[in-house]
Parts: sequence; structure tokens; C-alpha cells
Amino acid sequence: MALKQHTTAKAYDLLREGHARSLSGERKYGSGVGLDRALELTGGQAPYASVLCCADSRVPPEHIFDAGLGDLFVCRNAGNILDDLALGSFEYAAAHTGCPLLVVLGHTSCGAVGAAVAAVKKPEDTESPHVDSVIQRLMPAVIATVPRNGGDMSDWVDDAARWNVERICEDALRRSAILRDLHRQGKFNVLGAMYDLETAQVSFMQTG
Repeated sequence: MALKQHTTAKAYDLLREGHARSLSGERKYGSGVGLDRALELTGGQAPYASVLCCADSRVPPEHIFDAGLGDLFVCRNAGNILDDLALGSFEYAAAHTGCPLLVVLGHTSCGAVGAAVAAVKKPEDTESPHVDSVIQRLMPAVIATVPRNGGDMSDWVDDAARWNVERICEDALRRSAILRDLHRQGKFNVLGAMYDLETAQVSFMQTG
């Protein structure tokens, strides 16, 4: 049986519908992860959305969007950073599976962004070259959102996390000729989103 391909608009609808089910407690996730579904996917995949999200254990996209096997093509790392490996993965998803939508999902109280904010205040404090690499990639968002008159630390972290999402949405199309070409053809779109840890709600940003 051929797997169904979706338009960018339909993919967005599926995300919103899945998130609504997640919030209401009327999940269908269990029906989409069994052996029958796994066997259906042995011949290929046609995910309706790719998701770049933080590795934070509190932000699992499959649960947030009530998605089953084969629905989401996911890359996760601290701070939802779009490095070359992630970008290449999303190019593959778009070009080879027909995935029409990339969602960049940030979240409130992000620890990686918080570490970058702390590094601005105390640049002499370092943990490891690898953690420092994460912090340096998030530093543009932190510098761009420095609050006036000191401001609140938690607000700064959330503002920087949102700025980072918006920048990544722009960068994905700017850096990738494959994604840019599909976008021009109306076959691909990039969507920013923020997940609120306190309310479990996702707010979407129409970015492209």
C-alpha cells in the first residue's frame, strides 16, 4: 500500500489536531505504534513533518503532537541547533521522503539557552569544549535579546529561545538550496513553534 503524501497545509493541520488531542487527553498515539503500523512502514516512509527540537526530556515531539510511527522525522539536540548534520537530515527528508514541513520547536526554560545566558554573565566559567560549542551556537540569540535595565533572567532565556527558533527558520532556507527550491515550488515550508513547559501548549509562528 502506497504511503500518503501531504501538502504543507495538511501537515500543519495534522500537527495542530495532534496537539489538541494531546492537550485534551484524547490521544490516538497508541493506535499508531503497533506491529501492524510497523509492518506497513517496512517499504518506506512518508512523514508529514520534520521536527528540530531540544533534547530536553520534557519536550518529546511525538507526545506533544500525538504522532505515531512514520509520522515525524525528528532531530534532537540541546538548544535545537541547526548544524550541518541536522540540515542534511532535513534535506534528505524533504527530497527523498516528500516531507513537506519542517517545524523548529523551542521551549520555555531551556537549559541550554540558560547556560548561554549564564556564560554571558560569567564567561570565565566553562564546563567542557563540547558544552562550550553548544553555548557558542546559542550566543547570537542571547546577545540579540539582552534585556534593558537588567531584566528578568527567565524572560531573557525565553526571549532568546524564541529568537533562536526564528533565526533557524530563516537559516534553513538560506543555507539549503534543496529546501529553498522546494519552498519556491510550494512543496515545502518551515514553521517555528514554542512549547510552554508550564501549560504544555505549543504556540506556532508562521515564519515562511
